[in-house]
Amino acid sequence: MKYFESNWFKLLITGMILIVVYKSVDNINGIFSFFGTLLGILMPVIIGCVIALFAYRPVCKLKGLLCKVNNRLVTSHSLVISVLIVYIIFFAVVALAFNFIVPVLYKNVEELVTKLPGYIDSLNGLLRHVEFIPQVDLSFIGEKLLSYFNFERLNEYVSVITGIANSFVSFLVSIIVSIYIILEKEHILLFFSKIKKRFQFDHKTDVVVRYIKKIINLFYSYFAGLLIDSVLIGSISTVVFASFKVPYAVFLGLAVAIGNMIPFFGPIVAALVTYLIGMIGLGPVNALWILVFQFVLGQIDGNIIQPKIVGSQVGVSPLLVLVSVTVFGGLFGPLGMILGVPICASAKLVLEDYLEDGKIDGEKREIT
Repeated sequence: MKYFESNWFKLLITGMILIVVYKSVDNINGIFSFFGTLLGILMPVIIGCVIALFAYRPVCKLKGLLCKVNNRLVTSHSLVISVLIVYIIFFAVVALAFNFIVPVLYKNVEELVTKLPGYIDSLNGLLRHVEFIPQVDLSFIGEKLLSYFNFERLNEYVSVITGIANSFVSFLVSIIVSIYIILEKEHILLFFSKIKKRFQFDHKTDVVVRYIKKIINLFYSYFAGLLIDSVLIGSISTVVFASFKVPYAVFLGLAVAIGNMIPFFGPIVAALVTYLIGMIGLGPVNALWILVFQFVLGQIDGNIIQPKIVGSQVGVSPLLVLVSVTVFGGLFGPLGMILGVPICASAKLVLEDYLEDGKIDGEKREIT
């Protein structure tokens, strides 16, 4: 025992650690490559955990309703039946989207790409009559986009099709993983409980678990509400655009829905895109009503619809939203812009606990 407490032993351990650190830094590209490969292998499992997170609450609510049914067979298999119903509804929605929305969307995109050079020439001609706008040749935009959407060179996209097929298989694996996670939830929790008991983790573990539950609830509330809100706003926009004969209504509605997922900047970019494309079919003056509609809908959504759907769980000020979207978007791109707000809200949750009484114990703020 004294040998392990000696200075020579401590020096040996320190030297070994330094060697490991040096070799790690010396081969940093190989380490990143290894973890990248490992992350790719584990990605179906990670996505399955995310799917399970969002499917678990509907399953629990449905299970509670089935437990009230006066039928022993139903109550005894309520969890399995609930999982089956929720996933059937999910696949039914996906199937409806592919049958009705995707073909129309594909037709919109194909027509837009085909007519894009003519649209850009028209826009160039329009800009030439506006004196205060610098004259810029926009033909390079069409050439750049057509290089990505050349429907006459489909043979060159075999690798893309293969990648889509592999992604589909990975998605099916993720679905299966998510189902097993929900069905085996009690066994998984019991397993970790045994680990905690065996290794006798201290009370700090309880604090970490408490915060993990709060942050998971925060992410769930934020993204579930944001998804519902984006689908609703995108659907309203599509119906209005189609009613007023705006070209490519489905494509523009999808752009609005995606833009609504990114706080602050997303709706602005979506409004500009819808105006530019609407200007093609309606003219620059008549297309202004699209901007008016987007502004009015944005005000209704931001002040009435989104607070009701998303709720006040996130509790982040508009300034912090702007900063988080800017910083995380600059660091991690579009994904960072989407994740920035809930990440900052999670950090704010911990900071508020500490500022309230000088302790990080997870006892002060509950998210329901």
